[in-house]
Amino acid sequence: MNISLGAPELLLLFFALFPAIALFDIWRSNAKDSFEKIVWTCVVLFFNVVGVIVYISVGRKDKFVYDVIRKFKSAT
Repeated sequence: MNISLGAPELLLLFFALFPAIALFDIWRSNAKDSFEKIVWTCVVLFFNVVGVIVYISVGRKDKFVYDVIRKFKSAT
């Protein structure tokens, strides 16, 4: 079986799979209230690829990287 990723497959990832993963992450998060979940859902749905990038860079406050940064800042 020969599997190759070309332009159509990569576009499918950006326009279908990544928003679906982002939406799943938004709604499973316990750190967000209902209003915040609705706002992030609208951002991801209306601004498909850009919305996912913005959510990953700004909206994921409950992840490991933010905990490490907080601990580093409090230690200094």
